[in-house]
Parts: sequence; structure tokens; C-alpha cells
Amino acid sequence: GISYADYLIPARLAGVNITSIAAMLPHNESSLMSLTSDGITRPADLAGMTYGGFGGQLEQQLISTLVACDGGDPSTVNFVEVGNIDYVPGMEQDRFDFVWVFEGWDVLRARDLGDVEISTLRFIDYTDCIPDWYTPVIATSDSLIESDPELVRAFLEATARGYDYAMEHPDEAASLLLQAVPELDQGLVEASAAYLGPRYADAG
Repeated sequence: GISYADYLIPARLAGVNITSIAAMLPHNESSLMSLTSDGITRPADLAGMTYGGFGGQLEQQLISTLVACDGGDPSTVNFVEVGNIDYVPGMEQDRFDFVWVFEGWDVLRARDLGDVEISTLRFIDYTDCIPDWYTPVIATSDSLIESDPELVRAFLEATARGYDYAMEHPDEAASLLLQAVPELDQGLVEASAAYLGPRYADAG
């Protein structure tokens, strides 16, 4: 299955039978997204703003660390749980000011396809304050690794070939995905494939 390191690590600490077996991207493509009109251009600007998220402890710790590292007061950031929704209407309705998103999907949908004026604070630009960690990841159960390691190896080999192909042929990769999952937004899938293609692996 597909998971995230920031969910998988706490799960393992809680004794869940799951292991990350591959990173899908070499660097974190997360960002904090806001409407440009809100004037958020650096982490310190998040002070006094409202964050809409899933309510996890990691979210609060990470955002508080970013704000403090940039000289802002993290105690003034408000946190509300909003779940997995269309974030732009929530920001436009002033339910919250910024959200945690992925550059290769949510940002493309809002800025490039939705023509919404947004700003982002990319996590990768602040590695002097926070780590660069793998997210998302491919995960499986410890029991499957133990009972059928050859299946796991074969799956990873085939998956790696697929990603190699997607790097070389992003247009075809998007077309293949849309054939398998036609209900996805075609424009978003094509834009995401073009954006992520050169980012699936570092040079070499």
C-alpha cells in the first residue's frame, strides 16, 4: 500500500505490523499553501494565522518549529481539524488560512489548473529548521516480508521499472494511469506526471 513516513513511524512505535519498503520520491514535496492575498511569504508570517489540517501532533510540532525558527511566535498559530477536503474554498471562506499539501498535486490543481493565486512555503527550502524526510512511501506488512520475501522483491522490481518508464515517458504514464482510473481529472494527472517525472530520482 501507499503510506507516509510521518504516519508509518508513529504506527510502528504503536506496534503496528508495517514496514516501509520504498520511497517514491527522494525529497519531501510537501508545502504549506495559502492564498497570496493573505501575504504569507515566510514561516514567521504564519503567526496569528489558522492552520487547517488532520489534527496530528506532528503537524503542530512541525509548524511550530518552522514559525519559531523564523522568529515568529508559534503559540499564536491556531489549529483546526478539517480533514481531506478541497482546501481552496475553505481558505476563500476564511475557515482557515493555510494547509499542508503536495506540490505535485494540490498546488498544481489550485494554481495551474484552477487559476487561483496561491503562495507556498516549500518544506525543502527550510531544511535548516526541519528535516527532509521520505513521504510518500510504499509499505507492506512485516508478516508478508517474512512469509514471501520473493513476492516483495518481485513487486519492487516491477514497480521500479514502472517508475523508470514514468520518468522517461511522463505523457504515456499519465495516459496509462487514466486508462486504469478514468475518473481522475485528466488535466491534473497529466500536469502531475510532467511535474513528478524529473523528480522521482536524483541524478545518478
